[in-house]
Amino acid sequence: MSKNWYLLNVIAFVFSYIPNVTSQKLNPAEYIEYFRNLLPPPKSEVIGQKFLIEEPHKVEIAIHSGIISLDAARLNLDRSTIDISYNGLEKEIENTDYAYVVINHPLHQGITYYPAAKNKSTNKNLTGFVYYLDSAETTIMVNVYNYLKKAHKDAKITGGETRDKFIFKSDVYVLRGSTPTKISKKGDLKEAFPEKSAQIDALLKTMEFDSKNPHNIHKFVEALKV
Repeated sequence: MSKNWYLLNVIAFVFSYIPNVTSQKLNPAEYIEYFRNLLPPPKSEVIGQKFLIEEPHKVEIAIHSGIISLDAARLNLDRSTIDISYNGLEKEIENTDYAYVVINHPLHQGITYYPAAKNKSTNKNLTGFVYYLDSAETTIMVNVYNYLKKAHKDAKITGGETRDKFIFKSDVYVLRGSTPTKISKKGDLKEAFPEKSAQIDALLKTMEFDSKNPHNIHKFVEALKV
């Protein structure tokens, strides 16, 4: 069974809402007016990482009719939306209006991001975006998002941040069939692969394990040959 076939079936399962998207290239000018106008930021702007990449960058966005290529867009981690600029217009593509987005950026080259708000693989209401790393018949799902850290009410007196702040975070899940396991410590590997307990112990003696690094976990799963 090919890796690509398995990965596509996993994505189809966890994103059963995604329509069939064609590869037809679309003219953005014909669709831009249908997207919602981007609202101005509130006066009490929250600090911290609001977007996956702060500076605008090139993207390819898959909507139902095909693919739209844009030169200036940003992925909003808080809302799973895409903020775009086009010919002087500031628009927002809601997470229900696109299937996936590919970023043209050196740090994210070749990664396909899906709106996490519509992900059905866990019992949680995920936010932000997810992407996948495949390994034989096991898939690594990475959820990138942010959460709001409220300013302490006495911060002006005791010191510390006086404004609310977005904190960036990423979680890594192992998907085997339809069963997800969040990997945040070494013991979670044995929960995901109970039949590989002895092999996991052996690998942990020779391989680095970093639960915060999706590519490290991917290499570990590859070594398990599952």
